[in-house]
Amino acid sequence: MISSSQLIEISNAFLRGMNLEAKNIEIIDAGLINRTWKVMDTAGGNHILQQVNTAVFPNPKIILTNMIVVAKVLEQSAYPGALLRPYPLQGRANKKDVDDSWRMIPFVEDAISYQKVSNPVLARNAAELLAAFHHALSKIETSRLQNPLPEFLNFNKRLDDYGSAKKEGQSERLSTANKTIASIDANLSIIEAFIELYNSQDVQVIHGDPKISNFLFNREGAVLALIDWDTIMPGSVLYDLGDMARSMCNKSTEDDNKATNVFDRQVYDELLIGYNQSSIGKALSSSNFALAAKAITLIQSVRFLTDFLQGDKYYHVSHAAQNLHRANNQLALFLAMKTSL
Repeated sequence: MISSSQLIEISNAFLRGMNLEAKNIEIIDAGLINRTWKVMDTAGGNHILQQVNTAVFPNPKIILTNMIVVAKVLEQSAYPGALLRPYPLQGRANKKDVDDSWRMIPFVEDAISYQKVSNPVLARNAAELLAAFHHALSKIETSRLQNPLPEFLNFNKRLDDYGSAKKEGQSERLSTANKTIASIDANLSIIEAFIELYNSQDVQVIHGDPKISNFLFNREGAVLALIDWDTIMPGSVLYDLGDMARSMCNKSTEDDNKATNVFDRQVYDELLIGYNQSSIGKALSSSNFALAAKAITLIQSVRFLTDFLQGDKYYHVSHAAQNLHRANNQLALFLAMKTSL
C-alpha cells in the first residue's frame, strides 16, 4: 500500500518542473485497471496522477511514448478535445522511486463521466469526437507508435483460443455452457466475414477502448475529452466503431444473464450520425458499421465464454458463473443487433 507521503513525493517529481508542489491528493475509483489520483497543487491547479497496471501493460514506457506522439499530432490539428500530454519527470534521481509505470497528465476541469448512456445525444457527441480523433491521427505513420498489447486485435487468435477451450475446457463448465456454445458456433460466420473486411482496411492509429466512461462531458452534454490513451495502437477504425457500439448500445449491465431487449437502436443511430459528421465518417458505409458492431460484440461474448471454460484465468469474477453470464449478455446483445441491423 503506497502512503500519502510517497504520493506527494511522486507528484512533486512531476510538478517541480512547473515550480509547483502537491498540496492534496485524493483517489479516483473509476478506473478498473490503473490506479488514479487527483492531485491539487499549491497554486490551486489540479492534475491526474496514475500508476499503470504492469500486469496488463508490461511495458508502460510504450504507452508514455505513444501518448507524447499522439498529443503532439492532435495539438497541431483542429482536434477539439483536451490533450492528455504527460508531464516530464524532473530529475533523474527520482527514477528509483518513480519508474515508468507512473505518469501525470492534465486534469479536465468541470467534467462529468457516465457509466451508461443516459441520453442518446451523449452518444452522438462522443462519436463526433472519436471521428475527429481518428481524422487527426490518420496523418501519423503507424511506425511511430508501438503496440502496447500486440495480440489485442488478433481476432483469429480469439477464435483459436475459443476452439482450444472447447476441446480442453473443464467438462462441467462445457456442459453448463452447451446452449451458449451452440448459439455462438451458429454465428461464427459473422466474425469470419468481419475479419475479411477488417484485413482489407487501411491501418491507422485508433483509440482501442472508446466506451462511454472514457469520454468526459460538460453539464450541457458537450464532449470535452476522450481519455484513457493506454490502448492507443495501430488498427482499423472499424474496431473502435464496433466496440463503441457494443459498449454504448447495451441497455443492461454486462453481467446481466437474463436481460431481454438489450439493444438500444436509438443510441446506435446517434453514434452513426455523430461519426458521419466528419470526412472520415462520410467515407464509412453503414453496412460496415453494422458488421463491426455485431462482430465485435460476438467476439466479446467469445472472450468471456473462453475464459469461463478455462476456469476464469483472465477476467476477475465475483462468482463462478459470472463469465458465463457475461458471455450470455453479450450474446443477447449480438442477437438483438443481428435482428435490428
